[in-house]
Amino acid sequence: MPAPWKEEVGSKKKDLLGLLDGLQQFWPSKRN
Repeated sequence: MPAPWKEEVGSKKKDLLGLLDGLQQFWPSKRN
């Protein structure tokens, strides 16, 4: 069973990745 703080960090990382994906839609030129 993973430690609660690891779960929290994991979900925050997922949120951040989702945010970056959204940002890349506004700046498609940043994708090579």
